[in-house]
Amino acid sequence: MDDVVTLITANGIVAIYPILFMTVLRPFGLLMGFLAFSWAMRGAQMLRIAIAIALTLPVMAGNAPAFERLISLTSVTAFLPIAMKELIIGYGLGLLASLPFFALQYAGAITDAFRGESDTGNPDPTGGTLHTFSTAYLVIGFFAFFSLGGFEALVRNLYRTYDIWPLDAGLPNLDSAAALRAGDMLTSTLMTTFVVALPLLAMLVVIELSMGIAARLGRRFNLYDMAFPIKNLVTVLTLPLIMWVVWQVSATRLIEAEDAFPMLQGLFR
Repeated sequence: MDDVVTLITANGIVAIYPILFMTVLRPFGLLMGFLAFSWAMRGAQMLRIAIAIALTLPVMAGNAPAFERLISLTSVTAFLPIAMKELIIGYGLGLLASLPFFALQYAGAITDAFRGESDTGNPDPTGGTLHTFSTAYLVIGFFAFFSLGGFEALVRNLYRTYDIWPLDAGLPNLDSAAALRAGDMLTSTLMTTFVVALPLLAMLVVIELSMGIAARLGRRFNLYDMAFPIKNLVTVLTLPLIMWVVWQVSATRLIEAEDAFPMLQGLFR
């Protein structure tokens, strides 16, 4: 930090303001793109900014040479590509780290839809609403992520990005195989969704088929009208087992969130 203080003393705080703002953009983009923060802090923008500033302090201590080069930039057109790059890299890192949580959210959404839940639900920061199992799966995933040290790994990933794309560098170029890599990530997310949702969905399908057959055999009893309460009763009774399955999947698949930096590095050159 001594180098930064010396730089401020030599150039004045007014000249440093744009650079300090630019330094905050990458951590702020991470907090905007990472689903855990957008879900838990959707109305707390000042808190996000405060966390971003706290994450920025080590960056300031290690980027004094980059600050010196950025001070020589006097036009807005020179600053704009660098500012865009900072925000894109931070947001991309957060978005890639969110892929396992998107899988949990989609698995819960499929389960809620098949159970017949159509309540308003809770607002989803990414759009739409979150119903019961979408919220439950996300909470379990977030708890597993933070309790197993995932946030520390994510912050380390953030600091590692400065080795590949320094603060004063321009926009990185997309790799020629970026589309294929993005397709692999999407496939992995869908597979995780399938693994999480399959046990409960299989049980609900069996109940649905059983009630359909029973309704055909005894039409006068209107047994199929009881499918909805029976499915939800069985879901409640097996909820502890389902939550355990989600925890086990989360504990094994959340390593993908920690690998967000290698995935980001594979997309850009």
